[in-house]
Amino acid sequence: MLKTTSSVPVYHFTARALWPKDQYVVPNYCFAVEVPNIEVVLSYEHSEYKWVSYEEGSNLLHLG
Repeated sequence: MLKTTSSVPVYHFTARALWPKDQYVVPNYCFAVEVPNIEVVLSYEHSEYKWVSYEEGSNLLHLG
């Protein structure tokens, strides 16, 4: 089972202007689970999702 945390600098978020001035990072929590036959419902914050292998997911995490 994958359980890990990391931080994302606030400059990656448009909403950062609304956040406290002393907030420099946003915690990022990562989990992995098996989810056969599930319907994914996205919140307004997301426009798409994608099921990928660990290797492809790892490559997608690198911010450009």
